[in-house]
Amino acid sequence: HDERLHSVLNRLADKGLTLNFKKCQFLNAKILFMGHELSAKGISPMRAKVEAIKQLKEPTTASVVRSVLGLMGFCARFIANFATISQPLRELTRKTSKWSWSSTEQRAFDQLKNQL
Repeated sequence: HDERLHSVLNRLADKGLTLNFKKCQFLNAKILFMGHELSAKGISPMRAKVEAIKQLKEPTTASVVRSVLGLMGFCARFIANFATISQPLRELTRKTSKWSWSSTEQRAFDQLKNQL
């Protein structure tokens, strides 16, 4: 790790780039960055974001569905088949759609939450 760190720092210096060392973190097993946790295992959404999504209550309006989809979209890369599963919910946000929350929408909503 130290050799790679020195190599990166040297390359930055060679290119005339500087770091604000007060803002730098070194030798951490994981870091939190823009709502994600980065570690040797890879990238995952922060637990707090996942818990917030899992605590969401069933939406009651198209506007709320839009907000929920925006929040879940943040984690879309971690949900297999996100676009397919979320399709019934996206349909509710269309201007031409009449509001109707059925078992289909509930199932999609629950499936998205449970896949996180």
